[in-house]
Amino acid sequence: MNRLNNLGGVEEADLHIRKELEEAGIQVVEGQRAIGGEVPYSLTGKLRGWDIFRRWCYWVAIAPKGGGLPVDIATELHYRQYPTESLSSQNSTSDVYSPKIYGKVVRVNGGSCRPPLEVAVQFDIDGRELRLDPDGSKKAGYKRFLEVDMKDVKRGLLPPPPRFVQSLDGIMVKSVVTGYHIDTQEGLNEFAKVVRSLDARPL
Repeated sequence: MNRLNNLGGVEEADLHIRKELEEAGIQVVEGQRAIGGEVPYSLTGKLRGWDIFRRWCYWVAIAPKGGGLPVDIATELHYRQYPTESLSSQNSTSDVYSPKIYGKVVRVNGGSCRPPLEVAVQFDIDGRELRLDPDGSKKAGYKRFLEVDMKDVKRGLLPPPPRFVQSLDGIMVKSVVTGYHIDTQEGLNEFAKVVRSLDARPL
C-alpha cells in the first residue's frame, strides 16, 4: 500500500498536505502555523463538518459535535475490500503492509482497528450521548466530575454530561463513529467519498 509520507518536522509540510487533501476532494482550510506539534502545518481539511488534520504519518478526522458516520455505513467501510497490492512481497503476510480491508488503514478512533460496533457513540433524541450503565456504577464514578465541572457545562465550556441508562432499548436514536486515524492516501480518498455519499442518504 502507499503509506503516507512522514511529515514530522518537515518545513514544507503544507505542500504535501494540500496535495493529499485535494486528491481526496476535501476542502483546504488555511490557518495559523502549528508550533511545537508533530507536523509544522498551517493547512487543515474540512468535509461536511468533519475536521481533518495531519499527524506525522496519518490523518486524524473528527466528527462535528453530535454527529459522526452512522454505524451501519462505518461498518460497511470497515469491512470493504482494500484495493491495492502489498508494498513488497516480503511483507505480504503483514496486515500493516498489505491490508485486506479498509478498517486496517481507516482506523476507528485510531488504535487497534476495532470494529465500529464496539466503539460507536449512541445519542438520544435530544442529541445527548448515552452510556450503557446497567448497575449504576458508571454514573456513580462520574458524579464527582460533575460536581467539580458542572459550572463549565452551564457556561458552554464543556459538553453536557452523558445520560446513563440501564438499557438502550427504545431510547437510542442514532449510533455513530466520531473519529478516525487514516494511514494511506487511498484510505483518505475512500473516507471522503463515504462522507460525501451521506448527502444522498434518505433521512
